[in-house]
Amino acid sequence: MNALRAFEAASRHSSFTSAAQELFITQGAVSRHVATLESWLEVQLFSRNSRGIELTPKGRTARLRCEALVDGKVVLDGEAVVSVPPRSATRSKPSSAA
Repeated sequence: MNALRAFEAASRHSSFTSAAQELFITQGAVSRHVATLESWLEVQLFSRNSRGIELTPKGRTARLRCEALVDGKVVLDGEAVVSVPPRSATRSKPSSAA
């Protein structure tokens, strides 16, 4: 699930760094999560260059499906849609106890 959260945030921001800031993890962790997801799916989700990252065509398709999960809808068998409680893609930064 962490890999999906990292992918979803990175795809919205077009940046591993901005995704990391949102998720309160390091840029390297976002990069590793995305690489793990790409390996598992056997598809390149982002093209990487000196200017940053950009979704590939397959990455754009994956983003649409990921957004449905984040919005609380799961597509089963290509037809049925089951609503599940939505879960925020971000989490609150833990407050420090004084």
